[in-house]
Amino acid sequence: MVNRVNIGCGKTPTNNWINSDNSFSIYLANSPIKYRLCTLLNLLNDEQINFIDWIKENNIKYADATKNFLFKV
Repeated sequence: MVNRVNIGCGKTPTNNWINSDNSFSIYLANSPIKYRLCTLLNLLNDEQINFIDWIKENNIKYADATKNFLFKV
């Protein structure tokens, strides 16, 4: 099976591809401890929390296209 990567998917992930973006919300969604800390300190509003939940549901990965990916392609 060939994996295809959608780099910079934002809010439009592609089905059956590895979807990635480099937003801070995606970074937090993929860093449970940092996400929990931000919620405990009330640093996130409801819109941000809802977006992070959506990111988790859609399995969006954090990736910076200028650096090596931190996940297996």
